[in-house]
Amino acid sequence: MQVLKKIVNVDGFRGSVEKILLRQNSNSLVFIDTNFLTWIYRINKPSFNELKRFLYRLIQDKKLIIPNWVVHEYNSLLSKNSEDVFSPFKRRLKIAEREIDFLQETSRMILDDQFSMKKGYPNKRAFLSELETEIKSVRKKIGYLRENNEFKDESRGEFIEEIVKLAPGKANVKEIIKYLDHVPLRFKLRIPPGFEDEGKPENKYGDMIIWEEILANIKIYDVSEILFLSRDVKKDWVYTPPKIILNEKIIGNNQSVTYNVPQPWLEYEIKQLKPEAQFFIADMHMLLDVLYSPEHNFYNFEEFKHLAKTINLELKNSETNKVIEWLVSREEEMNHLRKTVCYWVTSPGEVEIDDLKKWGEANIDDRIDFAQVNWNEVYLQLFI
Repeated sequence: MQVLKKIVNVDGFRGSVEKILLRQNSNSLVFIDTNFLTWIYRINKPSFNELKRFLYRLIQDKKLIIPNWVVHEYNSLLSKNSEDVFSPFKRRLKIAEREIDFLQETSRMILDDQFSMKKGYPNKRAFLSELETEIKSVRKKIGYLRENNEFKDESRGEFIEEIVKLAPGKANVKEIIKYLDHVPLRFKLRIPPGFEDEGKPENKYGDMIIWEEILANIKIYDVSEILFLSRDVKKDWVYTPPKIILNEKIIGNNQSVTYNVPQPWLEYEIKQLKPEAQFFIADMHMLLDVLYSPEHNFYNFEEFKHLAKTINLELKNSETNKVIEWLVSREEEMNHLRKTVCYWVTSPGEVEIDDLKKWGEANIDDRIDFAQVNWNEVYLQLFI
């Protein structure tokens, strides 16, 4: 058992997660949480297609396992037609409409000519008129969003049915449920996972059963690295160190992707079964941080751009990466550069990097700060 660390070296952690996600480790398993399945209904069609490709590849390599209790929880939500779970935005859009009603009512009460003139309007009526125009526009867009309900898309459910058949968990859930008498004591002692669910009226042991399934499966398989994918991760599974070592530098753990580390107790229980095994937990941001990265997934990162945009993850802090992404997605321009500016016969040193820079600044139509681009890196990544 180890103590919580204030500084965690995530270089190795990220490297291991990368090998698992990019299928470079033959002895790895990936488990997915229930909220990962329900998330499939929420994303747009291009993102859904990208996620399908990723999961199919894991299945092809026999690395994906969907715990039986995850399937049970999914079935329970489905049988209740829990649209608030599968499409929570619809409820929130209704709330947004009510808030707009309140905004209109309040503005009529508190606005007067004097205040309106201070803000650049000739009078109260002009202020309210502009507000009404903007509100009509917002209401219209809310209407469009409410129409776009992927919960009714049969292909989502059919896909989940398929992957459940292709990647079943091998643990005996009935046996696991028989021996849950110890869980209340675990919860009282704040032993992860799942103690945050102690007060739930139903399924409060769900996380614990999923965890027991993970442990049961790794007894069956020859596995050295285990990854648990969840749409979001809770503090009864992970902790967040205040500082991390990333790219050999100590930085605050508050980047676009926050690094969460499994609670020591979880690692302890894993190593009781497989002393050499490593356990990792990743949320959607961590998943896409690897998949949508020229540094880590150079040949295929472009395949995941819609998923990355869905979770608002941009290519990380690098104008160089933006240039690489722009070129990789444009085969015609790439072929032109291979035949002209970046053409070489005997040695890459034959190419003038300044010529590549001039071509890029003249032809790449994007919001890129070219002064921050490492053109040597662009050349090295794309043309050598």
